[in-house]
Amino acid sequence: MENTINILLADSQYLTSMGLRYLLSSNKSINVVGVASNRNELLEKIDELNPHIVILDYHNQDDFFDLNDIELTCPKAKVLIISADKNKQNIYKVLNFGIYGFLTKSCKEQEILDAINSIHSQKRFFCQSVLDLIVEKQMSDDNTSIEKLTKRELDILGYIAKGFTTKEIAAHLFLSHHTVNTHRKNMMKKLNVNSATELLSLALREGILNFK
Repeated sequence: MENTINILLADSQYLTSMGLRYLLSSNKSINVVGVASNRNELLEKIDELNPHIVILDYHNQDDFFDLNDIELTCPKAKVLIISADKNKQNIYKVLNFGIYGFLTKSCKEQEILDAINSIHSQKRFFCQSVLDLIVEKQMSDDNTSIEKLTKRELDILGYIAKGFTTKEIAAHLFLSHHTVNTHRKNMMKKLNVNSATELLSLALREGILNFK
């Protein structure tokens, strides 16, 4: 079906992946195209199945999944993390890969479905506990002021936090690719931030975006 969301599950724990597959199978708009239990299977199936979204847990096994590999192998696939990891530094590190969503394994069925639908619609989705960590990190870092940004930079910041690529931002704002990159570099310099995650947390803190 044209509107079906194709999902690839990746988790080293068999019961977890099968339980999630069963949960998603009841939704007619979602098609679980495959399940990977290790890193090699994941890379093979991404290449073979070309899923819209990869749902994975990086936490259960050392060096189990490499998010860089996912981006290089299937750049169109968006990554949703569903993990039991509670280590703040691990979560911050994962967020820096530019994933589209992060849920904990305590999330309910509806929140998982909301995350999948939002991500498929090009919108990022983070559960409340992860959002709290993002804001906490921003608050602990050096103070920044959104007032330093121009209106054009605020527009671009909004698009970045929603998951738009530089090319997509340029098209929406009728700017060149180079101009958007220049604005992006200027924003990071003005706000004293070094990553997309820090830009995202700033947008959340300032109320530029409202996530569920």
